[in-house]
Amino acid sequence: MRLGIVSDFDFYADGKGLVYVNRGQRLIEYLSSRLDEVVYFGRLVRVNDTSRLLPVRSRNFRVVPLRLEKRTALKDVFAIARRFLAAQGSCDVFLVKLGNLHALVAFILLKLRRRPVVCYAINDLDLGWHRFARISRWHRWRDRILRYVWRLVYILGDARLAISPTVAAHYKLLGFGSDARVYVETALSPQVVDATPGNSQAGEPILLSVGRLVEYKGHSFLIQAVHKLVRQEGLRAQLLIVGDGPLRHELQDLVTALGLGNWVHLIRHVPQGPELWQHYRSASIYVQPSLTESFGMAVLEGMYFGLPVVASRVGGLRDIVQHGETGILVPPGDVEALSSALATLLRSPDLRQRMGSAGRAVALRYTPEGETETLLRVLTKVVKRRQIQEAAGSRAGSGG
Repeated sequence: MRLGIVSDFDFYADGKGLVYVNRGQRLIEYLSSRLDEVVYFGRLVRVNDTSRLLPVRSRNFRVVPLRLEKRTALKDVFAIARRFLAAQGSCDVFLVKLGNLHALVAFILLKLRRRPVVCYAINDLDLGWHRFARISRWHRWRDRILRYVWRLVYILGDARLAISPTVAAHYKLLGFGSDARVYVETALSPQVVDATPGNSQAGEPILLSVGRLVEYKGHSFLIQAVHKLVRQEGLRAQLLIVGDGPLRHELQDLVTALGLGNWVHLIRHVPQGPELWQHYRSASIYVQPSLTESFGMAVLEGMYFGLPVVASRVGGLRDIVQHGETGILVPPGDVEALSSALATLLRSPDLRQRMGSAGRAVALRYTPEGETETLLRVLTKVVKRRQIQEAAGSRAGSGG
């Protein structure tokens, strides 16, 4: 089986034939090993420095670049359509990750050409986070319209996958789309975690948060919560925020304004690999203060390493974090509740240990091998169903 995956995922080329990623390397390699070919339709960027990237070592894997840089919407649509039509013929079935222009253009073309397509819901459609965001009225209305566009696309696919049960529920439309299977693109496995050298956690506890520095990740609320812990509660803990993004300077200014230079540290983006795993090993608590989240892959990574979680009660975080058992869920944007949850865990090492162990047990249910099998079962069913339909059509045509 030859699988085409349509996404806005970033790939990197070094000019020497190798393709690199900054996450998901193991999942891509494992998936490629189970199929005749995996063709990723995404973004391909040529770079000179690959020292912080992960090479995908598989002969059954290739990337077809759909868009190298953003231009006008109309030019982007034609560029994506042209590149996609030129390369899609080699694939037997397609997995389209919803939520971006690539996906919308590819889905329309695939339906027009009657190609089998599985729709994958990877973005939460809950727009409740808008009340916290500084976005224009136009963008708010655009997001409301797109919410129904993606739900319509979702139910028109030949099969449906979703990254979490909550996301699957948000994509249902007029009762349709309730047959989705949950598929999580995890790249971690117990072998990777167990092979990571341990670090002593002597000294001050470390709070860890990993993710892009964008508004909906809620890092500003986390920094304010740490300010309350340090200045009002008298608790001592270091906060490490790992990631890059447009809000780096704004968040750094907030740290400075609150006098937290000795307590809060903004670390550059670290790709999946030994350096990132060491941050998880060194941490005491994982924190995900997002205003919206479809799943929270970094939360799963933290749970793999036995960390208790404090997270917002939004999207897929409600599915993966079991409140009171593997972590504590708080209302999004609520600095007081976030600070209180962190204080509870900081004051109780035994509770951290108990929740961390329970979280690791949950995380071990998600492996590249197990999730790939879920995906393959859905893809195989779609391909077989299409083959039966085509055979029936041929017999009817011959009989006519």
